[in-house]
Amino acid sequence: MDNIMAILPYEISKVGVGSIVFFLDGYKVYEKIPTNILKNLCSKYNVSIKSSNKNLKSFYNISRNYPWIINSKMSFFGFKYRKSSIDDQRGFVNSYFVKFIDDSGIHLLTGEVISFLNSTNTVIRNYMVADYFRLKFLDNPYSNIL
Repeated sequence: MDNIMAILPYEISKVGVGSIVFFLDGYKVYEKIPTNILKNLCSKYNVSIKSSNKNLKSFYNISRNYPWIINSKMSFFGFKYRKSSIDDQRGFVNSYFVKFIDDSGIHLLTGEVISFLNSTNTVIRNYMVADYFRLKFLDNPYSNIL
């Protein structure tokens, strides 16, 4: 599970919105929305996303677009992936696997490019926040950064 590169919303016929999860060695389709997959990852690694968001808000003045920081190799940032008024529209990318971000999309270390609907500056800012906390966690995994 440490090799998750991205979690994107995916339309599944006769089911509704699910997710496609990209790994280093392929992908898998799940019948859960991306945020539910991230919540399951948090519970697997004993991370309280509610308390981490509260701490990010109070200590670091981050008020929205919270990163999902799970460990030093899994720090996900969100972005608008598709337009929809009733479905989950946000995708998440692991900052550990990002090579660079430009107007054409998020370029992963494996060569894939993921397009987005946000402005490039917003996606870069979300990436920088997630990667900052990933690196901070890497420096001292036993610290209470969140």
